[in-house]
Amino acid sequence: MKSILSRLSAIAGLACIMAGCSHHDRFTLSSPGGDAVLRINPSQGTYSIFHSGRCLVNDARAALVTAGDTIDMTDAVRIEKGRRTETESTVLYRQKEVSVTYNYAIYRIGEAWQIEWRAFDDGIAYRFCSLADTETVIDDEVLLIPFSGDSRVTWAHSNGQTDPFKTSFENSYTTGPLAESSDVPAFLPASVECGHGVRLTLVESDLESYPGMFVVPARTAAAGDVPEWGIKAVFAHYPATFAKYSWRDMSYVESTCSYISVSKGARTYPWRILKITGHDSQLPVDNLVYALAKPMDKAAFANGTD
Repeated sequence: MKSILSRLSAIAGLACIMAGCSHHDRFTLSSPGGDAVLRINPSQGTYSIFHSGRCLVNDARAALVTAGDTIDMTDAVRIEKGRRTETESTVLYRQKEVSVTYNYAIYRIGEAWQIEWRAFDDGIAYRFCSLADTETVIDDEVLLIPFSGDSRVTWAHSNGQTDPFKTSFENSYTTGPLAESSDVPAFLPASVECGHGVRLTLVESDLESYPGMFVVPARTAAAGDVPEWGIKAVFAHYPATFAKYSWRDMSYVESTCSYISVSKGARTYPWRILKITGHDSQLPVDNLVYALAKPMDKAAFANGTD
């Protein structure tokens, strides 16, 4: 009898271990070469990013706020995963084609939302997808990436004097500790030194009918008496009324709504890309922004693309 109970106990223990591994697997996504690893904490709705065994980002947040609800990874259910290699011939680009290989996972969030994650050897990307055929109003988007306060960040701040979202997107880049940085919104890209020669650079792609992302420094929490810092996204709000500069015959946003985006029907939202590099020379030759954008209509360039 004792032997039977011991065997049943062992089987039950093995089942628990296998269930735990299965749960872990559902919320872990590695790049094809295994260099970059995404780990999702569904109970907290957060994610962490590792590279070569080192944690670069811990408990970052990604969410959309709509109709009073927060759409994030809490209680998300994985519905698809796999690996893809995509090769696209380019138009008006520095090389004739772009080829990328990545592992992906798609999670269902409730009845009307999905989030897709892609893991490349040189970065992690995600985007939200609306499945509703009705009007969707996005009140806000949450992007909060924790770093240490002494992490050095390189970014360019808005030059808008009265409104940071009214900017020419022209300014010099500055580099310094995140905790000492200006709180004037900066436009992308924003690049953070994570130690050991690794840099994490935030960019976006496939931006359509949606405001461009700006980022600011933000206190995230406190570890003892030491405040923790992060990068937080901020957005221009949806235009309500326009006025015109008569001397330039150019319209400008005069007032805004309380939300940042409105659209009708199912759609995908912009890609949020966390590019991982070990040397600054890798940044100007990165292809993730191009690879994640919708393919260009080559028919519009039928003559003279070579």
